[in-house]
Amino acid sequence: MDDMTNPSVIKRYAQAHGFYLKKSMGQNFLIDGNIARRITNAACLSENDYVLEIGPGAGALTQYLINDAKHVFAVEMDSFACKILQEAFSGADNLTIINQDILKCELTDLLKDISGRIVCVSNLPYYITSPIIMKLLKSRISFESIIVMLQKEAAMRLRAKPGTKDYSSFTIAVEYYAQTQFLFDVPKSVFMPVPKVDSAVMKLSPRKQPFVDVKDVGLFFDVLKAGFAMRRKTLANCLNTALGIDKIDIVRILGDMGLEPACRGEKLTIQQFALLSDKIYGLIEEKKLD
Repeated sequence: MDDMTNPSVIKRYAQAHGFYLKKSMGQNFLIDGNIARRITNAACLSENDYVLEIGPGAGALTQYLINDAKHVFAVEMDSFACKILQEAFSGADNLTIINQDILKCELTDLLKDISGRIVCVSNLPYYITSPIIMKLLKSRISFESIIVMLQKEAAMRLRAKPGTKDYSSFTIAVEYYAQTQFLFDVPKSVFMPVPKVDSAVMKLSPRKQPFVDVKDVGLFFDVLKAGFAMRRKTLANCLNTALGIDKIDIVRILGDMGLEPACRGEKLTIQQFALLSDKIYGLIEEKKLD
């Protein structure tokens, strides 16, 4: 089997199948076998495990995943990349290549007949990192773990603490569904073509139960989104604008929580957002009775 981290091998396959890099898809091929092996090792796969690989590209990770797992489902949006994968791994009977946009893919249909552990491994396209991660976490698939390589900036958002510039609604949304663990940095020099920024590998471990218990999950995420919608505005103004809640009521709720009227969303922890959401829920229910 050819080494799909070898630049000359990748170029040969690309020329044979008319493949060209598309900026709109954020395509950068991993060309370091040691990094590819470290990523797949992080998944701790056994011969009974199944893998969902998102955006396999030319197969840098795929070549290791098919050796470690029982079966690999590789979802690739680029039809030309799929042709490369089909030729490069034509002898692998434990690989299914799906030419589809992962955001439009019905994961429950794809993985419905699986009875073993399911792990997701991906070199995530930078332009849709957040939507893909949230799709995985919100899905009804019980992933054992999700190993992702993503831009360093996105990794910093996952690890951010309240009050820092990288702290965001995405940080809290992921924390609600999963535990996050930084694994290692990946320099931009190990990609072809070389991107403008470095990357990092993270491990997400989905929780059996959400990190916080809230009365209305939909409202919790609405409050969360509103809280970070306009960073220059106070939390009270953001909630008033986004949810239409009277500012006087919001200030009162914040005061009950021991928060200043001028506080901003990026200062609140996930627990505080959960409490805020529940208090707003109570306010809404009271208004219904008036």
